[in-house]
Amino acid sequence: MWGGNQDYFGYQLENGQLVLTDNMMRAGGVDEVWLEKSGSSKMNLEEIISGDYSSINGTWRNSRGDLLVFDNGNCSSNAWSWSGNLIVGGSVPKMFYDNIAWASGNPAPQPDGIGFMFAPAGISPQNIGGVDKTDTSKDRIVVANNGGQTNFAVSDCAYYKIK
Repeated sequence: MWGGNQDYFGYQLENGQLVLTDNMMRAGGVDEVWLEKSGSSKMNLEEIISGDYSSINGTWRNSRGDLLVFDNGNCSSNAWSWSGNLIVGGSVPKMFYDNIAWASGNPAPQPDGIGFMFAPAGISPQNIGGVDKTDTSKDRIVVANNGGQTNFAVSDCAYYKIK
């Protein structure tokens, strides 16, 4: 369309080059380009269970507006008075169980500790006790001190990456 504003969706290559979805180079006069680094927003379960939490770095929000902020294994939340580190093991003995990765919070709040469950887009645990009510089209983190993967049957328990 001539003379109008046009929004484009594009991405940035590792070399910094901006590419539009139609594979054309960014041209002068483009009003907006939404950037997404290829591969940087995918949750990596193998890395998580080995103690590398870089694939979940950033801010995550649930439908209640609660935030989790991850920075290389350090976690803080605005929803409860806890901040600490993610560890493999601890109050959650299994690292990978029921299709999802697990980690514990350290220090472990009393009485039951805190468990973090990581589910990439398209993956759901099997032992939910109902239907997965989270948005399975997105990477998500579910936090619980009881109930384990049954919390995936509660729609507002999941956190989704926002930045």
